[in-house]
Amino acid sequence: MTLSIEHRLPNVETFRALRSHTDWGVPTVHATKAALTASLCGAVAIQDGQTVAMVRAVGDGVLKVYIQDVIVAKPARSQGIGHALVQTFITHLMATYPPACMIGLFAAEGQGNFYERFGFIARPGIGFGPGMHATLSNLAQPDLAKPHNAA
Repeated sequence: MTLSIEHRLPNVETFRALRSHTDWGVPTVHATKAALTASLCGAVAIQDGQTVAMVRAVGDGVLKVYIQDVIVAKPARSQGIGHALVQTFITHLMATYPPACMIGLFAAEGQGNFYERFGFIARPGIGFGPGMHATLSNLAQPDLAKPHNAA
């Protein structure tokens, strides 16, 4: 089996197909197009002519870049493809963005050790608070009449 990594974003169909191999849900075609357009860069792993993995980056490309959607199709897992893809992508990020740029990510449950091998540190850690996330629809509406420090 031959593996190659190309520094490009997947197309809409491939992105959606790879997302079907996760528990994250498959976004609509419209949302996928918008997400890919807003991405800074990406990479795909091609095995025997098939795209079997992807990664993309989002952010401002100066102060912060976030690695998103590291996905390996289920049949291609446990073959070192994810490691090769992320290692190649990190090398690309290092050559593309400023050395002081902070690279962040949210590891899927149970995947922290995978990213620690590349030098990422888990949060919370010394000097860092916990990584957090929410869906906009689940956030409380702010009461703009109250000062931030009011209970």
